[in-house]
Amino acid sequence: MKVSLIGCGPGGRGAFTDEALSAIGSAQAVLGPERLLNVLAGIPGEKEEGTAAVYPVKTYTEDALNLLRRLAAAGDVSSACVLYSGDSGFYSGAGRLCILLDRLTAEESFETEILPGLSSASYFAGKLKESWQDWRLLSSHGRFLNIRKEVCLGKPVFVLTGGIENGLKLCYELIETGLSDLPAAIGYDLSYEDESVEKDSVWQIAERLKELKKRIPVFRDEKNGENAGLLVMLFYPAPHKSYPNAGIPDREFIRGNRPMTKREVRALAMAKLQPAETDVVLDIGAGTGGMSIELAMYADLVYAVEKEEEGIRLLLENKEKFGAWNLLPFKERAPEVFYGALRERLKNVNAVFIGGSDGSLSPILGALFAMAPDARICLTAITIETLQEAVSVLSGAGYETDITLVSVSRSVKAGEKHLMKAENPVYLIFALPPGRTISADPALLG
Repeated sequence: MKVSLIGCGPGGRGAFTDEALSAIGSAQAVLGPERLLNVLAGIPGEKEEGTAAVYPVKTYTEDALNLLRRLAAAGDVSSACVLYSGDSGFYSGAGRLCILLDRLTAEESFETEILPGLSSASYFAGKLKESWQDWRLLSSHGRFLNIRKEVCLGKPVFVLTGGIENGLKLCYELIETGLSDLPAAIGYDLSYEDESVEKDSVWQIAERLKELKKRIPVFRDEKNGENAGLLVMLFYPAPHKSYPNAGIPDREFIRGNRPMTKREVRALAMAKLQPAETDVVLDIGAGTGGMSIELAMYADLVYAVEKEEEGIRLLLENKEKFGAWNLLPFKERAPEVFYGALRERLKNVNAVFIGGSDGSLSPILGALFAMAPDARICLTAITIETLQEAVSVLSGAGYETDITLVSVSRSVKAGEKHLMKAENPVYLIFALPPGRTISADPALLG
């Protein structure tokens, strides 16, 4: 059996390519979501009644594969088309189905071809009269997308949302982090009669989506589970400062009268923790946010916990100054923070920095062991007693520890000469949970 996997564009009648229509017109069976089948049925001269068997099916699942195998086994169908929204190579199930068909045995072989379609990204860009060559092309349909981080990367972010509900979620996340006024655009029901393309602030876009949500059912196609409202979004880059390496100069931070983890200690702590772009990091005792900002430059998401009002104020000011929009500050105490409203969020943490414990180090570590048992931990200590407590608790829980004493002296002018002025020595304790060893994980040693 010959199988054509077809990208149908955004879905409206005018978005089908001639090549797609020709293949559909000569096929004996057409598989696809009801939305596309209904549009196709309304195109004069194409897929007229009796010319092809039509099968509503979720083409991104193995349902399509099983149906094609049954049709081939029956021997009544020699050619079939499988329809996909958008372009067949852009977050489409076409590639996966093609691989599954090509893996079948010789006795059950299929001749496959992929016919690309018009992507919603290029269609949307045309409507906005913009070039899309520098856009970050992403999807939040059935997958996690941290939009807070994405808007920090210096390029417009195009998102296939999968529906209005996901679009609202993205807007709310940006509003929560302080980007209500960020420019954005939506493309609703692109290529259909009720197509809508609008540009505004994230706040106004959210209001518009709430209006649209009231006017449409939860699902347009309950049988295939398609979320109502065919929605794509574009978020423009947020103001953001970036640094090529860890160790942002102390003078860059708004500090007030609050103490701050110094540059050299921050740089070494970053080398120990090695925050990756997929990491969710917790900073306990965040203070003015020096370490939180450093972490946000590299990690996916950073939760900063600080108990003092002044510290939170300075942290928020530094967040805005640096454009660290993937940093979420919370005025909370530790370990109480693990048992409150943030409990569910903190379950995803896989790296922790403790810059201050306010005398509650043991309870904090105990809560971390229970809440984030796989997280690597880095903490600072300036007294021997705190060092002893940290190593005792971590070792007792089976963590392997690595201890570094950082002693930094900085030059100060004395007339025409320079003297070295010492900072307080700081202990850095890095720990890996049971089952992971530092000697076998050299990348984490810095």
